[in-house]
Amino acid sequence: MYRKKKNDSVALTSRPFRWIAAIVIVMGLTWLSACTSNPFGGDEISPVHRHIQGTAYLNQASYHQGIYVWLEGLNVSTRTDTEGRFSLTLPAKPSTEFSGVFNLYFYTANYFLDSADVIVRDSEFVYDLGDVNKEGKLGLPKTLRRFLEIRTKVTPDSIPVDYADLIRVDVTLRATIDSCTVIIPYSLGGSLGAVLVKNTASDEIHTFQYAYMVETRETLLVGKIPRTISMTFSPSYKPLRPGTHDVIPYLFVRHEPVPHRLIESLGAEVEALGPDYLNMPFWREGGTLHVNK
Repeated sequence: MYRKKKNDSVALTSRPFRWIAAIVIVMGLTWLSACTSNPFGGDEISPVHRHIQGTAYLNQASYHQGIYVWLEGLNVSTRTDTEGRFSLTLPAKPSTEFSGVFNLYFYTANYFLDSADVIVRDSEFVYDLGDVNKEGKLGLPKTLRRFLEIRTKVTPDSIPVDYADLIRVDVTLRATIDSCTVIIPYSLGGSLGAVLVKNTASDEIHTFQYAYMVETRETLLVGKIPRTISMTFSPSYKPLRPGTHDVIPYLFVRHEPVPHRLIESLGAEVEALGPDYLNMPFWREGGTLHVNK
């Protein structure tokens, strides 16, 4: 996490030794910048470095798409593709020049947070310093370690379009460490409180709550013994179009401190029961529902 000094437009990391490193590096690079100018006039010899690339993986996962990559202070972000690759670009014409040592965070909610050090001088990345090599790439890929398994089972998992009975959703949680904390909004008597149902073809999203007019939030301490929470809902009053749907449990993980501004950068309504919740990166298994014509 980091703190922003009063009247500063960009925040450096709060780790004390990195403050010292930032000052030393930025002062050194400022001096070196005099050597990058063409002595005969014209443009600078050094290229513009506004891009960095890298790779991040999720352990115990079959693909690596959607890891959230966020650069602190500058609030620049991207996500990995299915192979775990990403490319991050700084604004072409920032309103204020910025320099310093910054954390580049790698975030998936049920995995341990990881980060890399990147160095910026005069609003450009500095290659071959920190964790970025001379080609503008992370020297080593990041591998995030999972601490919570989330498995969803839908019964029945195939229904006709005019189905009016109940659909049951069972979500099994298991920690891969000693324990972790999970928050279940709208829970009633230990139930799963709500789900989001997303049409994979059209991205149409419906939300269903187990009990309406309930504002509870249950805190679960999940250990290595699997724990299942369940709810039922009926699509009769929110008809689902034919096609394949993802049934996504509405829950939050509170295992480790995550920079507040990282969460804010995911969207103003990312913690509300609605479409923005899907901006929260998770690795889940199961939860497929087929609606037939």
